[in-house]
Amino acid sequence: GYARVGFSTHYALACRPPEGDYKKAIIRWRKGNRELIAEGKAALPHPIECCKPRLEAELNGRTQIITLGGVALEALTGLRGVMNHQGCLTEINGLQIVPTFSPSFIRRAPRWTPIFQRAIQRAVRWFSGETLWEDPEIVINPSPEHIMHFMRELEGQRFACYDTETDGLEALLCNLRTIQFGNAKKVMVVAIRSVEDSTRQYYAHNMQDALWAAIRWGFLESNIKWIGHNAGKYDRQVMEEAFFRGGREPILGDVSRLLEPRETPRLSVDSLLLHRVADPELPHSLGFVGGYYSDVHNWKADHTATTARTDAELWKYGALDVA
Repeated sequence: GYARVGFSTHYALACRPPEGDYKKAIIRWRKGNRELIAEGKAALPHPIECCKPRLEAELNGRTQIITLGGVALEALTGLRGVMNHQGCLTEINGLQIVPTFSPSFIRRAPRWTPIFQRAIQRAVRWFSGETLWEDPEIVINPSPEHIMHFMRELEGQRFACYDTETDGLEALLCNLRTIQFGNAKKVMVVAIRSVEDSTRQYYAHNMQDALWAAIRWGFLESNIKWIGHNAGKYDRQVMEEAFFRGGREPILGDVSRLLEPRETPRLSVDSLLLHRVADPELPHSLGFVGGYYSDVHNWKADHTATTARTDAELWKYGALDVA
């Protein structure tokens, strides 16, 4: 629906790689550099680094850019993996960037055409100041009373979403860092464990019982229709462990505790499973799904939750996951 003349095209790599195979050329470049270093010689720069001054001169101050494919995305932003950034509105170094796939990929795999088209449409909306996304109100470490009040509000909603952040990928072995819940307008983040200091406590000892009572009520007894992305598996296991521990640290070496029954959050829908039904051949990560169905900015551009450097970074990341 847009005229081709409305866009200019530039290449991160100006020359055609040998045999037209970029990946093979980079493998040869890495191998050659290992040999040069072993001989005590200086390594050759990456081909994209050699081309970067030319690319920047061609862009000539343009700040609204659609990157087509992983090579272009990495050249301009340093981000890797176009799948998890596809369609997300990305601001880096003063540039407005929307990553999507290369046209050659779309020609080879035409089933990706609607995703490509929606990314272009989203980019034009953003460049024209017409995006349809607003960050939610984020409440950090609310009191147990505020949590109960918000949970009762969520009971009256069509549904509410929740998510957890941890310090690892194994649900039964990792430590819970945050629980966040809410909707597109408002999200509450309850911090359990700090990124910056593992001994830090966000809720006083005498508040723990009331805190976990409010969380338990919301997830186990209320009529809230909870939705989560992969919440039927990963977040379910994390929450079961959290309820079992009750905010306390596990007893090391007490294996018998693993055999005791757990309390399971009442989940209405796992959106990851819904997406598997709706688009079984597409990726199902929240980054990809969010970039396809909404005008969300690229909240996954800098770090994943497990590599967050500060508590504030983790809390905002988790809140946007929920929204």
